[in-house]
Amino acid sequence: MSGTLTKAEVSESFECCIPVNALHKDVMGERYYIYLVGERDGILGKERYVEMRYVKVVDVNDSYAALENGAVAKDEEIIVGSDKEVENNIVVRMAD
Repeated sequence: MSGTLTKAEVSESFECCIPVNALHKDVMGERYYIYLVGERDGILGKERYVEMRYVKVVDVNDSYAALENGAVAKDEEIIVGSDKEVENNIVVRMAD
C-alpha cells in the first residue's frame, strides 16, 4: 500500500514580514539587508533614492521573511523588484 502524508504546523505570527525576493545577503553572506525608498531634497526638488538597511531575520520560508520588530516602519516603502540594478544612494523612479 502507498499513501501521502501531509504535515501542517501553525507557526508563530510576526509583526513585520516581507517577500523573500526583497531580502539580500552581503558579500560575506553573513548579514541580511533590504532596500528602502527614501526622499530627500535634490537639485530639481524632492527626489526618491535607495536606502540600504541591515536587518535581522527572525524566520524565513519559501515566500516570506520575518524581520525583527521595528526593523521597518509601516509607512516605509521596501523595494521588492526592479528592472535595473539597485544600489545604495541612487535616485529611483516608481514604475507605472
